[in-house]
Amino acid sequence: FDFDEVEFLVDSNFIAKEAPRVNRGEALATLFQRNPSYLASVEIANSEDIRISDARNQLKPRVDLKGTVGYNGLTGDFGSSYNDYSNRSHPTWSAGFVVSVPLGNHVAKSRLAEASNRKEQARFNQKRTEVTLLSAFDTALRDIANASERVSLVRDSVHLAKASAEAETLRLASGKTTSYNVSQTLRDLSQSSSRELASIVDLNKALIQLQFVLGTLPEHLRVDIK
Repeated sequence: FDFDEVEFLVDSNFIAKEAPRVNRGEALATLFQRNPSYLASVEIANSEDIRISDARNQLKPRVDLKGTVGYNGLTGDFGSSYNDYSNRSHPTWSAGFVVSVPLGNHVAKSRLAEASNRKEQARFNQKRTEVTLLSAFDTALRDIANASERVSLVRDSVHLAKASAEAETLRLASGKTTSYNVSQTLRDLSQSSSRELASIVDLNKALIQLQFVLGTLPEHLRVDIK
């Protein structure tokens, strides 16, 4: 829809009147594949491996390759030296390896310990996110089951109220009741219908919460986020 429009219609398919069957195993697999919070915690935990790898490298001896090249103009006499320097005809160069072995290396060890602690904390946060999501998942399933049961019970009461109102209307037509009794049955029918709508709203709230936990809410609402 367009935000500038005065009115827009909502597809009735968005409104669920009955709870769909949820395969717990498949739903959990989707959760751990799609939930942004869980994926972010995994990414953070994995990124700490880079810190640990870098800190471990600092514990190893350091090997540097060094080289020099230049012109110094050093020969047997001044004239030859000056000519050699001016012409740049005899460059001098050197190359070699420099090995540095740190003694104690307390800084690198401290960095490794810090990186290991950060990794452990990241894994702890990942597990905490898993527990939180599993709890939210179970709560959503329970809310769906409860809302579905309320919808079924209230729907039965709506059928009974509707039948009562129709019967009372027929009795009024034959002069066996009063308009007051008919209005009472119609009021009961209206109240039952309102309770049915409220229970359907609760069911849809529970379904949306489940989709939110699974990380599939935009897909469920057919929303394209760019």
